[in-house]
Amino acid sequence: MHSHLVSDRTGRTSSQDRSGDRDRPGCRAEKKLIEDAYTLGESLGLPVWCADQAGPFSTMPHEGASWEPEGEPARLLHEYVRNGTAKVMTLFHPATGAVRLEGVASCPNSVLHPWLQHELSEILANQPEAVPTKASSRRA
Repeated sequence: MHSHLVSDRTGRTSSQDRSGDRDRPGCRAEKKLIEDAYTLGESLGLPVWCADQAGPFSTMPHEGASWEPEGEPARLLHEYVRNGTAKVMTLFHPATGAVRLEGVASCPNSVLHPWLQHELSEILANQPEAVPTKASSRRA
């Protein structure tokens, strides 16, 4: 087990429990490929970042838990305005735990792609220069 990676849970999840095996059938090779990308990629000098999106989240602030009498749920005033929702775009670097994130109102490709291009360009600009190898010098 690699200490710098997030480990699997010790107990079985309900979706994996039905097969009686810890891994789902046919997924071992895929999991190995992902783990190799995390470990081998970084060891070869390739920065490995994972992209994700989360949401939608309500933008309405909440004061805390609401304890209403039974049968009388909390109600909103008729002047209530929802104020929309928000999403979060994230880039995670498993080797260091670094996270880059951006809050957005929506996340179509027209929003996601420019953000990814900007963030990944910045990440690559901060990478050390690659050391030439014999194979790369032969191709030049």
